[in-house]
Amino acid sequence: MLRKLVVFALVLFAVAHADKGASLLVYKSLLSEEPVEGQELSVVVRIFNVGDSAAYDVSLNDDTWSANFEKGVGLELAKWDKLTVGANVSHVYSVRPIEAGVFETAPATVLYRNTPNGVQQVALRVEGWLRGRR
Repeated sequence: MLRKLVVFALVLFAVAHADKGASLLVYKSLLSEEPVEGQELSVVVRIFNVGDSAAYDVSLNDDTWSANFEKGVGLELAKWDKLTVGANVSHVYSVRPIEAGVFETAPATVLYRNTPNGVQQVALRVEGWLRGRR
């Protein structure tokens, strides 16, 4: 419930500040509430364009996992040429926790341009925590 409230508040913030150009909101979530040591953990990164114009050269980099995780299936990197107004995209990959514990997940970094040759900007990002078990 708290997670949904935080996302809703961030969407309202992004919409209120999206008066010119593209404005991207990035939400990273885990498909498992309780990761298990040695088992695949699916990660979903969703990117929403809440601005009033398209975003160009959108790139995702989410390779900030600590040494407590191994790479699983898929890549932590993705790229899209254009994200139109009101559109959203999702990217899924997996990691494997190699030990039990509580870990902070770093936010995914998303860069984009307001015009095809414009200056790169950083999207609004959401951070999280996860607790793994054996």
